[in-house]
Amino acid sequence: MLEPLPLENGRKIIAHIRGESYDVCVRGWAEHQFILIDMPRVSGELVRVAPQTGCTVNFMRDGKMVSFKSSVIFCFNQALVMLIEYPKRYDMFNLRKSIRFKTNFQMNYSYKVLDTTIVERATIRDTSMGGFLITHVKPLTKKSIVSVETTLPSGTIEGVSARVCSVRKNPKEVAEPFVTGLQLIDPGSEVIHVMKNFLDTRLRSERREKARISF
Repeated sequence: MLEPLPLENGRKIIAHIRGESYDVCVRGWAEHQFILIDMPRVSGELVRVAPQTGCTVNFMRDGKMVSFKSSVIFCFNQALVMLIEYPKRYDMFNLRKSIRFKTNFQMNYSYKVLDTTIVERATIRDTSMGGFLITHVKPLTKKSIVSVETTLPSGTIEGVSARVCSVRKNPKEVAEPFVTGLQLIDPGSEVIHVMKNFLDTRLRSERREKARISF
């Protein structure tokens, strides 16, 4: 069974229509029925598209590349949007090595400076089997090693080493401006069990989402 399309209001997609490519946005959808998108434009001018015109849609979302074929149902010229068929089939390719889910859990991480252990707090923003993306107050050094501790709904992770893979600063964020990717190092069977149970639960929850429509 295919997992639900990772649609999102305002999500930019590329619609290929009659040999041309147009950047448009998703404006709503009803699962298994239709998707509402902007009418295409060229230099500010609307492109008229007749019903039953075929189109191919491509977009990226959370590390996944999605592609499907559809056709135009109806154009609402006054609203500048059009309905296309919800695809019966689609291709979805995960470009990441591990499936990730957005989260919002607290974490403690620690590191040593000379003989002193420094403990800091962070917020886990997404989680995968490979590690975490966290936001925090003080910058970390790329390739450095920290010890992490956190509690997920599936269990507690304690004293696990993680390597700092990426570090950037979000200038729009004041409370926790630093965004850091952590890769777990030899987590062990207990930690793997906790991570897998958590991610499996989240995946099942996403698949149980009911059809919806939003505008």
